[in-house]
Amino acid sequence: MKAREEEKKAERMAVVADAETSAAERRVRTTARHLVGIQTQACAAIGATEESAAVAMAVGGSGQSEEDDPYAIEQDFVDLDGIDEIPLVGTDVDLSEDYVAGLNMMAQRCHPETKLGYVDTIESGHILMVTKPASVRKVLTSSVQHFLGGLRPPSAAFFGHKVLFILEGKEWLDLRNVLKKSFQKHNVGLMSEDMAWAAEGFDAILNKYAQSGEDLDFMRAVGAFHLNAIAKVSFDYDIGAIEGFEDGEHPIEESFEYLLEELPRRSYAPDWETQNDFESDNEDNRNMAKYSWQARDVIRTVIRKRLAEIEAGATPRGDLLQKMIDVYTEDYPEARGDEEMLTAELGDNLVEIMFAGYNTAVPTSAHALFLLANYPEYAQRVKEEVDTVLQGRRPTMDDIKSLKFCERVYMEALRLFPPASLIARQTTKDVELDGMIIPRATRVWLPACAIHRDADSWEDPMVFNPDRFASKIVRGSFIPFSDGPRNCAGRNFAMYEGITALATVFAKYDVSVNESFDHSTVFTGFGLRPFDFNTARVCMRLNVHPRQDL
Repeated sequence: MKAREEEKKAERMAVVADAETSAAERRVRTTARHLVGIQTQACAAIGATEESAAVAMAVGGSGQSEEDDPYAIEQDFVDLDGIDEIPLVGTDVDLSEDYVAGLNMMAQRCHPETKLGYVDTIESGHILMVTKPASVRKVLTSSVQHFLGGLRPPSAAFFGHKVLFILEGKEWLDLRNVLKKSFQKHNVGLMSEDMAWAAEGFDAILNKYAQSGEDLDFMRAVGAFHLNAIAKVSFDYDIGAIEGFEDGEHPIEESFEYLLEELPRRSYAPDWETQNDFESDNEDNRNMAKYSWQARDVIRTVIRKRLAEIEAGATPRGDLLQKMIDVYTEDYPEARGDEEMLTAELGDNLVEIMFAGYNTAVPTSAHALFLLANYPEYAQRVKEEVDTVLQGRRPTMDDIKSLKFCERVYMEALRLFPPASLIARQTTKDVELDGMIIPRATRVWLPACAIHRDADSWEDPMVFNPDRFASKIVRGSFIPFSDGPRNCAGRNFAMYEGITALATVFAKYDVSVNESFDHSTVFTGFGLRPFDFNTARVCMRLNVHPRQDL
């Protein structure tokens, strides 16, 4: 141990003593020397001397053959220890008590210039933490490989092994192309009609609680609105989440809530069996199978019904499901009419799409309403914009570009409470960050919770100020939808749903924070959710009132 410490000290002193070498050159040379022996693709040293470029190139291998998957990457850990510009910022222990607080603390410990650091973990070795916007952008736009760690086994057990969130390599690319084509705006022309239908049901809930004066859990109310909207838009189905709101959790809501509670327990458990064994016959696995089937059963039924309609010669509705079927069967004709194949390849993805919005758009809308309840001056501006633009009707997709302030409120809620507090990647090619070559297969953490509140990128970062989005923001400083080829395919829908929720509330109502609501947040492993300390549960307890100015 002592010898290793002396070696580290000597390496650092040698780098510091190299006074004639520029900072960029020194970083490249230090990184290259340190990473010699790691097999990775040949890398180009940007802005480096001929000598350091040669050293950096020596790190690389001969590259992949054309027959290999272009996205397949090595699984070797990359050792980041001993590089001055990438200091050790924390370990697993720092995340054990409060995950988000731990991420924020580690982000503050990153190098003041490079804004890089590394986390030493038991399971995944050294993980590079990246917080500078320019570097964040480079990682996200150059790398498509997820780094899911312990999230992968329970996610696969619940959603299946063919969902976009889990797939990697060519399988991911093929399915991504199917979903990207299906999500294009001209393929979802029925969205405005379907969203307005769901908003009517949401308004009915608001009206009931406005009349009764009872506090309303906006997490559940917005969640019911989301499930009805996404089901209607995606596959023309009334899922009944709003109609059954007073009866308790909807079956899909119950399944998603189960997953959000079970996921962190099984993903971060200290024993291998809890994390990875999803096949043994035990109560945990039986529950996982039960709730997984409960969420998928509706989708299987809908796909079976749609295929029967097509077989009977009916003209199918041009919704998301049909677009997915059309695009997928165009590339894979053998899947036409195959219920099992379409369910595995597309149906499970519909469940995951429903869950993705439930886990991200729902808490964001709830937080936006919470923020407006605390800032009545901004709530007044929302009401004025909604009255002027909509004049009593529901917003269409075309109205979104006119509801500028509503959009800024939603974006600011995403900034302050990013549902994806941490984005994880594994570099799929060598990437240059601040003069250093970060080799292929490096595991990377991008802590959105810290990046979104970095004072170097945001003026008064802790203050709720929607108007900050009136100006162009620096790319890489705001990543609620990620960036690059693996960004959120449902971004347009999420924004439309969130703005519709705000417009539906403030067209007729005001909101205030319930006096007994003690707001905090909890991180589930999948996302950040509002939490009430007084009731010790995930919720957003607000009061809704009829607008006095109407």
